[in-house]
Amino acid sequence: MKKLCAFGLLCFVAWGVAAQTTAKLRNPKTPPIHASQANQLGSCVPAGHADAQSLAQTWGATLATEGMHSPNARAARAQWKLAAQCYRQAAMLEPTNSQANNSQATKSQATKSQAINGWGMALGLEARALAATNLPAARAMFRQAGEKFALALQLNRQNSVAAYHWGIALGDEAMAITAAVASDLPADLPGAGVLWNLARQKYALAQELDHNNAQIADNWGGTYAVQAQALAGSDLPAARALWQQAYNRFTLATHIDPAHLDAAHNLAGAMLAERAALLKSPSPQLPLSPQAVAEAADLLQRAKKVLLADADNPNAKAAYNLACMYALEGHTAQAMQYLQRSAAAGKLPHKSHIAQDSDLDALRNTPAFAAWFAQLQ
Repeated sequence: MKKLCAFGLLCFVAWGVAAQTTAKLRNPKTPPIHASQANQLGSCVPAGHADAQSLAQTWGATLATEGMHSPNARAARAQWKLAAQCYRQAAMLEPTNSQANNSQATKSQATKSQAINGWGMALGLEARALAATNLPAARAMFRQAGEKFALALQLNRQNSVAAYHWGIALGDEAMAITAAVASDLPADLPGAGVLWNLARQKYALAQELDHNNAQIADNWGGTYAVQAQALAGSDLPAARALWQQAYNRFTLATHIDPAHLDAAHNLAGAMLAERAALLKSPSPQLPLSPQAVAEAADLLQRAKKVLLADADNPNAKAAYNLACMYALEGHTAQAMQYLQRSAAAGKLPHKSHIAQDSDLDALRNTPAFAAWFAQLQ
């Protein structure tokens, strides 16, 4: 099965969307300075530039987006440091043509709020990358990001993007301390639970301010799904309650925007994760209960129904997972059909993933699969 992005990758995409949206503010007539120049000068725009605040903010967004496409974590962190520097500069500047009236003051506050939100976003992105090698330093940076989001909302209580980004940062920090991959630190599920709850509060605020935004509902659902996955091995009933909450949010996202295909994919993926947890026997000596087997079968059918709704959409990720589902059921012809669809749409995972995916085991000895797999690049 092509796994969920653990909502780390999903949130990474969400950060990117926000950065690219901000980047649309760029004035093509304004000549930018290069990132290396910004680093040397300690400034993102030349002194006295006529539109310094707007340009600094635009460069922050550009650098944040470039960091997401960097070849490695070190290069990405360098870009995000520069992005934070540019957003900080934008937050400290005043619009060049501001007038001393209430309307202009309100607009200035909103602009500062947007810049400070970007500053927090850049810090959050760097913290996420840093967590793999230095978790304590990453957590300190996550706290700095949170301070920026709080200030952005203080300046503009309608800044839904700041609330949304704050939710992402809190969820990323929860993921980091759950994985505890750095510094040989133990996983901290209770601490992560506190952070996931805080993240959900921020997503609730963001959704209240922007109730037609499917991405907010999708990421909100992700906090439940990831926490459920983390708890499933130690407290399956609690995990199942969280999965139900995840289904509700993913479903809301699909209702808000049926074209938001990631929400449907995440909904099906969460169902498959719950199914896998149900089919994991607590002990090799204990057989699975008939109820667990029946509920797992039901989850598989529900997930398949969700994915079949998008199976013909070339932009959907459904085809590969449908191939896995049909293979699990022993329907090898249908499984091959969806593998070919996934390949045609350019949505296949890497060949090494397919080679190790146990969900496809029923296909491996068939001539059709062997021939198809051999020609994969």
